[in-house]
Amino acid sequence: MQAPILWWIPPDCVDLSRYPGPDAEHPLFAMGQFNNRASRRVEDAMTADVVDRLGVKATALMAAHLW
Repeated sequence: MQAPILWWIPPDCVDLSRYPGPDAEHPLFAMGQFNNRASRRVEDAMTADVVDRLGVKATALMAAHLW
């Protein structure tokens, strides 16, 4: 799960001080190259977008099933 989404769901799970520096040769498994740019503001917008898209899809699926 991406740090920005973790920040939104359980924010206590994100500790930016544990990220390796930008010059680290071997980043941790599944860790992106730009984690030092993580932003709570960006993750709020990204998570809201995901929730909105899931809501639209759920509404469409329910409408298709009910008609």
